[in-house]
Amino acid sequence: MESPAPILEAVAGGLARLLAQVTGKPPAAGPLPEQSKEWNRAKQQLGRSGLAGKLGLNEDELHRMDQALHEAIRRASGPAESEIDRRNLLISALRLATHLERAAERVAGFSFVALVEPKLGEEAAQTRVRALELVLRSLISESYRTQAALLERLKSIFKAEVVERWKKLSGGGDVLTGMAFSEVASLFVNQEEFARYHPLFAETVFLQLLRDRRRTLQDFLDGVRSVRNTLAHHKQVAPLQLRLLELYYEEITSPVGESYARGATQVNPAEYLEPSAEELRAFTERLSLDLREVEGDLGQLKRSLEATQKKVSALEGSLLFLFLSIGWFVFSIGVAMVSMPGPDEGLDLTRASDVAARAMRGMFIAAMTFAVALARILFNVLWVAKGRGQAVAALLAGNRGRAVFAAFAALTVAYYWVPVGGVMGGHLVQTPPGAAAILLDEKALTRYLDEGGDPNAKPYGTSLLQSAILGSGPLSRSGLPSEAEAAPKRRRVVELLLARGSIPTDDDVKMAENMNRRELVPLLRAAQKR
Repeated sequence: MESPAPILEAVAGGLARLLAQVTGKPPAAGPLPEQSKEWNRAKQQLGRSGLAGKLGLNEDELHRMDQALHEAIRRASGPAESEIDRRNLLISALRLATHLERAAERVAGFSFVALVEPKLGEEAAQTRVRALELVLRSLISESYRTQAALLERLKSIFKAEVVERWKKLSGGGDVLTGMAFSEVASLFVNQEEFARYHPLFAETVFLQLLRDRRRTLQDFLDGVRSVRNTLAHHKQVAPLQLRLLELYYEEITSPVGESYARGATQVNPAEYLEPSAEELRAFTERLSLDLREVEGDLGQLKRSLEATQKKVSALEGSLLFLFLSIGWFVFSIGVAMVSMPGPDEGLDLTRASDVAARAMRGMFIAAMTFAVALARILFNVLWVAKGRGQAVAALLAGNRGRAVFAAFAALTVAYYWVPVGGVMGGHLVQTPPGAAAILLDEKALTRYLDEGGDPNAKPYGTSLLQSAILGSGPLSRSGLPSEAEAAPKRRRVVELLLARGSIPTDDDVKMAENMNRRELVPLLRAAQKR
């Protein structure tokens, strides 16, 4: 195996030139640890969003570049005594180099080409991608033994119509052949499912780039997916991608081969490395078919988001109208209440009646306006009202007129809070299920991300993660959200987005808390700490 030193030196120089290009300062000489310090200074000076903008990266890409740099520094700073240490150092350096090559495509005046000589050609790359697909499918089939057991498990994880679609695409054979590579890979590295395959990888020296073998495998399979997408688009695979594919293939299949040798599995990866011309041609056609399906699902996702945005826009109008109505209504009542004497002053009914008469016109106008707003949001009012009684009762316990006014104001705010699904940042609003719910199609979202879609995108003003938190799933016959069906879907979509690099904000966490999405809060907080 080649020494990682040349690529580390090239990456350090490339990072120095990139930082000089975006900051306007002379490039700082030094090895990669020194360039890491310069990188952190640039983030402090420009801010994450400012640096991402100058690099032409989105937040997810900047996060991934951060992770790649951190991993390369960790590996370069430690001893590389064994062959596997040098191998992991090489992989981490090559992964960082891919980010520099991406930046070279987007930053004017910056160029970077990693001089690597992959042993694989285009046909060999196709062979290894195909072999990895077959290895994963074979291991899953071996674990479940029968199609009936596999189908039962799939139906417990996914919707019945999704599984039926896979069965239809498989032509009545192995249901796994109807699933896309990303779907098979996601199933394989799922935290619960991976327990089935962990013994095959537990004792190997491979898959130790990250601190957890499952996460390492997940990252490597994501890299394979990127190469597969490039092949599906009939584009030339870059030398860096080819070299990484070669390493990824060895890292993933070597433990399986070792397990096969000791009789722990009947799956032999070597059997898939020599496909016939017909088998390879069929695989190439399958790539094109998968690409057409991805494009169709992306259109479906876009239409779903467009329809939801119309709902959100209508809700925003209701929000402004309602707040103006509430403000006018509460102000009118407040004038009457504050003008009334307290118990210590003695209650003068004549004076109170006089005050009420003077405020009658304003209160009548306010009440009529409020009635119109209430009709527009009646469903949301009824839902939000549940569980608020105790807080309101405590506020109503005061004796003075001003306390009554405060209690009424709190009652109004608590009962008639308008759900806008995070439009106000999640600080003062709450979104019940069914209100402004973005019904994300899980399949379409997966394919969108597999095609390199930005998990932090805000295509219509609402981020995909906010959409997932808001999503209420299908409606029951009564028209109310079916929470039993919605909750697991929300969790799967949120886990998918977080696994693909979606970065939750404090507003997202507050939105989940306000909406009583307790099962999502730990996931979002954990992702913030990564």
